[in-house]
Amino acid sequence: MPAGKWKVFSNPICGEMMYRVGRVIDTDKPVHSGNLEYSGDYTKDKEACEKIASVLNLKELYHA
Repeated sequence: MPAGKWKVFSNPICGEMMYRVGRVIDTDKPVHSGNLEYSGDYTKDKEACEKIASVLNLKELYHA
């Protein structure tokens, strides 16, 4: 079950673009809500989410 890389997902909520860090759990299966995992909650700060995704990807790379 190969997991995808952590990345930033965007979603317009109440007229504002919000961001969240997440990844696909199993890249061999279609992307849907049951095949996604998230780290943290929605935020307006896309840059912070990009940094978190980078850190999580590095952590996976060195602890795999």
